[in-house]
Amino acid sequence: MPLENDVVRDFIPQYKSLDKDLERYEDVLVEMLERGEIERTQGQSLATMGLPEAGRRFIEECYFERGLYDEIERYYTASGEIAFDWPDDAARHVMARFTELGQSTRTKRLWRHHIALLKGTYWRYLAALGQDKDNHGLRTRIDGYKPLLLEIMAAYGEVLETVSAGEGERARLRGDMTDVKQETRRPPAGKPDGRKMDEPLFWEIIETGLDDGAPFGERIEAITERLTQFKPAAIKAFHRFVQTRMAESYRSDIWALAYLLQDGCSDDAFLAFRAWLILQGRDVFIATMQQPDGFDVTRMQGLADGAESLMEVAAIAYDARSGAPMPLPAHKRLTLKGPALDEADFTAALPKVAKKLS
Repeated sequence: MPLENDVVRDFIPQYKSLDKDLERYEDVLVEMLERGEIERTQGQSLATMGLPEAGRRFIEECYFERGLYDEIERYYTASGEIAFDWPDDAARHVMARFTELGQSTRTKRLWRHHIALLKGTYWRYLAALGQDKDNHGLRTRIDGYKPLLLEIMAAYGEVLETVSAGEGERARLRGDMTDVKQETRRPPAGKPDGRKMDEPLFWEIIETGLDDGAPFGERIEAITERLTQFKPAAIKAFHRFVQTRMAESYRSDIWALAYLLQDGCSDDAFLAFRAWLILQGRDVFIATMQQPDGFDVTRMQGLADGAESLMEVAAIAYDARSGAPMPLPAHKRLTLKGPALDEADFTAALPKVAKKLS
C-alpha cells in the first residue's frame, strides 16, 4: 500500500467499528515499517511520526462521508480516560466537524459527556476532603483542578453561543459554574422521596438515561441528581447495592470478558469495567452474570475508564442532601470467584465472544 502525505490511501475501513478500524490501520503501518516501506529515525514511534493522527483523520472522514455519525460519537464517548483535562485535539476536531455538518446536538453531547466526567471527579475530590481534611494533599489538588474545570466549562459556554442552545441550557451551565466556584452543590428542592431503596428502585435509578442513549458521563451525573431526591438512609442503601453488584461481578470469567473486549485489563480497568457493566442496566447485567459468552460485543468500544465514578455518586448525593459526609462502610477485600484463568485461557473460556471480536 502506498503512503501519501502520511496516509495509507488504499486502506479500506470495514465500517463496523471506528475503534477496530483504527487498530487495523496501525497494524498496517507496523507491517509497512517492518518491510522498510516507511523510513523513520531509530527509536521513533508511530506517534512521534504523526502517522496515527493523520490516519485517524483519514478514517474518521471515511466514516463522516458515509454518515456513520453514531459510530464516531460512540467512539468519543466510550471512555472516561480523558476526564482530567481538556478534550484532546482529536475529540475537538470531531466536535467541530459535527457542527459543520449541522450535527450540533452531537457536539453538545460530546462536550456535556466530557464536562460531566470532569465535574464528577471534582465532586469526588470534595467529598473525600469532607472525610479527611488533610487527605494526602487533596486540598492542593482541588485548588489546581478547580480553575481548569471552570476554564473548560467557560469554553463550552462559548460553544453554546455558536450552536442551537436554549436559555435553559445556558442557565444550567452558569449555575454549575457557580457551584464549582463555591465548592458546594445546590441543595435539592422539595421534600425527599420517602421510598425505601430496594432492588427494583436501585435498577430504575441506574437505568436513568439508558434508553435515551446518553453517554455514561451524563448518566452518572443524572444518577447523582436523582439520588439527591432521596433520604440519606436510602442513599446509603443505594451505595450498598452498588457494592453488592461490584462484588458479584468480581469473577474470573467476567475479567476474561473485560480483557477480550478491551484488549487487556488491569486491576483498575476491571474495577471500571464492572461499574460500566452495572450501568448497562439490570437485564444486561443479569444476562452477563448468567452467560458471559453471550455478551453483545457491539455494546462496547474503547475502554470503560471513568465508569468507576458510579461508586462515588452516593457519597456526593448524601453530602448534597444532608450537608454532611456519608459514613463510609468498612472496606472488604474481595476474593476473585471462579476457576483460575491465565490470559492465554480467556479465548477458550469465552469462544463466542472471542470469535465475534476476531
